[in-house]
Amino acid sequence: MGGADLQDHMFQSYQLEWKKCSKRHMKLFKRLFDATIHNSMVIYKSVSANKAIESLTFRLQLIKGLVENHGSPVTHLVYGRPSTEQPPKRLAKHHFLQRIPATGKRRHLKDGVWGILNEV
Repeated sequence: MGGADLQDHMFQSYQLEWKKCSKRHMKLFKRLFDATIHNSMVIYKSVSANKAIESLTFRLQLIKGLVENHGSPVTHLVYGRPSTEQPPKRLAKHHFLQRIPATGKRRHLKDGVWGILNEV
């Protein structure tokens, strides 16, 4: 009885079932997937020398290993004709916040007012 309670306790932190699903089979799949990850962590702890690994660390290592070994590179499909112009520069000056000076009409906050000034 203690093992089932411990497993439910371990599931509470990273439970996939919290995401709302309208289909019962998806809830069942997510519950079985959580149980599979938990069981693999228990086996890893019994075999490995690193017995103090946390659940989040184990899950991140598992995801990283699966993506590195079995992930395929993402390819972006290009539609239409290629552009004749250069793409716009990112992080241009108008992307950053600047302090807006007080006009005297209103009282400003202690820290001032920040926004994007339109300098055209």
